[in-house]
Amino acid sequence: MKRFRFVLAALLAAMATTPHAQQARSGGDGASAPAPVLSPTAHPAWSRDLAQLWLAPEARARAVPQTGAEALTQAVRFIEGHEYNHALAVLSQPGLRQGPLAQYAAYYTGLVQLRLDHPADAQKIFQALRAEKPLGYLAEASAYGMAETALALQDPQQAVSIYEAIVKGKPSSMEDALLRLGRAYKAAGDSTKASETFMRLYDEFIVSDEAAQAAIELSILGTLQPLEADSRRYQSELKRAERLFSAKQYGPARAAFETLNKVAARDDRDLIQLRLAECDFQQGRFRVARDGVRPLIAKGEHQAEAMFYFAEASRALNDMATFLRVDQQIVQQFPADRWAEAAMDALGTHYVRTNDDDRADEIFRTMAERFPRGNYAERAGWKAGWRAYRDRKYAD
Repeated sequence: MKRFRFVLAALLAAMATTPHAQQARSGGDGASAPAPVLSPTAHPAWSRDLAQLWLAPEARARAVPQTGAEALTQAVRFIEGHEYNHALAVLSQPGLRQGPLAQYAAYYTGLVQLRLDHPADAQKIFQALRAEKPLGYLAEASAYGMAETALALQDPQQAVSIYEAIVKGKPSSMEDALLRLGRAYKAAGDSTKASETFMRLYDEFIVSDEAAQAAIELSILGTLQPLEADSRRYQSELKRAERLFSAKQYGPARAAFETLNKVAARDDRDLIQLRLAECDFQQGRFRVARDGVRPLIAKGEHQAEAMFYFAEASRALNDMATFLRVDQQIVQQFPADRWAEAAMDALGTHYVRTNDDDRADEIFRTMAERFPRGNYAERAGWKAGWRAYRDRKYAD
């Protein structure tokens, strides 16, 4: 601050010594003029209204919705925040009782009454809404609301009937519908149908959260038999593990295959061992993966696949000689197999990275000819075409 004042004083002194300044002091004719005086800059006063400062309406202004859509949105937010009395106050506004949003307002009013433990009032609202035969989302949502209300009123059989109709249709979430139906069967005392429904959910929607809940329900019902004693369950668990693997859920898939490995049938042992090694590979345990597939690379139904992962694990471990040798062996030994295409793509990529463009081009051209509809056909064609363009072989 002192330095700033010193510089300002020096500047004013310099200005005072200029001829123009001297003439101004004398008024142009020798008359003396008052010296300039520094004063604060005049700024407009700050507003005490924060809404004016931030250019946004105040919270109290936003609390009163201006349109039906805003009111409905605010009511839904209150429901999501478990503020049901506030939601009911908003939904009671006259503007929401008519117009295109009236049915939505009725549905959410019924939902609020249900959450406030007023099932009888909720039932009347859902019955009236379903009598209007709403379309789209409301048709399914009102049915779910009616079924949930029936359970709250100790009428599980009615809930079962509603959920059965939903499952027979095209629900937006079949796994959710099945879970609700199974629990309704359970509440109605029909453990057989409950078990069948939970098992269907467990088998068909493997990677869903509802499948995990179905497994818990099955355990509670005591209908899950040990794997070694139930061939049907063993096959279901094997399909489930394969679906988890296909969905790239490698952690859960490995756990499922590990459980199956303890009781595996002879015909499935190689597949399970291969899947365990592949899960290890996908999770970065390359040495374990290579050791896991090593017994399968000499023969067997899954030999080509095992050899491919053996080569890939070797490459990940920087054993490039083994990688090249095994991939070339796959191409020669299984020329029409899809794993030969995968091996050729790996080889071509390796040659690109090592700047061996001639060998890479040869590999990609062979791939494009041998596997015109393969998984890597587009990439092979693009690589070969780009090389031809760079070499000015435009017709090629």
